Amino acid sequence: MIVIEEWSWISGIRVTDKIEYNSVADWERDLFINTLKGTHVGYKIYECTMAEFDSMNTVQRGLLMVKQKFDKEAYRGDPK
Repeated sequence: MIVIEEWSWISGIRVTDKIEYNSVADWERDLFINTLKGTHVGYKIYECTMAEFDSMNTVQRGLLMVKQKFDKEAYRGDPK
């Protein structure tokens, strides 16, 4: 199980969502679709369940994070 914190740019609004996936392949499919739609801004990957994620504080989450990637210009409000 993995939890993804995902940032998107939808209709001029920054949206943050967290989603639990059974596998990286399931998440990569959604990442590909969101990238093609032009809504994807960035993500953080955590190797845990949603219940574990929700029970942690920000420091614990930071130690558990596996990878992150952001398009800083899109996050500031300049989507491509």
